[in-house]
Amino acid sequence: DFGLQPVFKLVDTCAAEFEAATPYYYSTWESETEVRKTGKDKIAMIYNVTDHADCYKEVGAQAVSYTTGVPPVVGAMMLFAGHWGGEGVFNVEQLPPQPFMEEIGKQGLPWKLKELSPSDQEELFAVKT
Repeated sequence: DFGLQPVFKLVDTCAAEFEAATPYYYSTWESETEVRKTGKDKIAMIYNVTDHADCYKEVGAQAVSYTTGVPPVVGAMMLFAGHWGGEGVFNVEQLPPQPFMEEIGKQGLPWKLKELSPSDQEELFAVKT
């Protein structure tokens, strides 16, 4: 035991250079969490499941090709539609997420938001070897 536990760390900048428009947490193993307590614990996961066979039927490629290619295309759509913009280089965390999340579902990568209980989180962090 090295004092490590499953914790959450805040990502509120993009490469420590730009403020993120939508800060988020990532999970890791450390000794201290950065989640601010509000009196109510809340754990949520955004995820997508893409079926390899269905994807191959539609585009003739594996699902990983689809899940890798669609997000940048949707990002370009956001730029051309005027939902995203500005001068310089941006990381996706700096841009409004709502139009992107709406469009990515329409383009074949529907996502789901699942609220998790603390016991669900324990199962996700369980190390099985």
